[in-house]
Amino acid sequence: MAGRNTFRGGPHPTAEGALVGPYRLPEADRRRLEARLGRTLAPAEIEQVEALVADARALRAWAREAPTSQDVRRTLAALAALEPARAAEALEACDEVTRAEITRALYALMRVRDAQILAHPPGPMILAAARLALERACPAGPGGRPAKVYLAQTAQAARALWQSLGGGPEGATAWTIEVLSVVENYPMDRRRVQRLLHPKR
Repeated sequence: MAGRNTFRGGPHPTAEGALVGPYRLPEADRRRLEARLGRTLAPAEIEQVEALVADARALRAWAREAPTSQDVRRTLAALAALEPARAAEALEACDEVTRAEITRALYALMRVRDAQILAHPPGPMILAAARLALERACPAGPGGRPAKVYLAQTAQAARALWQSLGGGPEGATAWTIEVLSVVENYPMDRRRVQRLLHPKR
């Protein structure tokens, strides 16, 4: 079976909460952005840029770690094959999509909704839920990693920020290139950024 078992090797990043920490704009990056804008950025404006970059990096981290449907199926199959005594610990280490599939299956299995059991299901119920989720709740679906949707979203957000800072239409692409270069930690190609800003319909 294709995909990856998300509870192998410790808790999956999506099971642990935040994937990235706070971000502070380095001085060199600030100077490049100010050169594009043609003026100094105020402290509140720097915070806006930092928030945009932090959000984009969080989306990027999620895109890298988000389980595909194949990952979920493989993880469910691995859960279903475990000894009941190991199931609870493995479930806690799973990605959040697999855990959601298990919860949905538990709802289907339980005649009486018990919040305590839903929060801490016993091993045999986890195995039964994993088998049920494999049978009916989890589609096979595509197996590829999530696309870089965050880049398109960040490009649009960078252009909107440019406009809110008083930038004219002629400098929006150059500003967006600088912002995306900060997000990605490498220089972005102008043609690629133009495609992100002006997607074909």
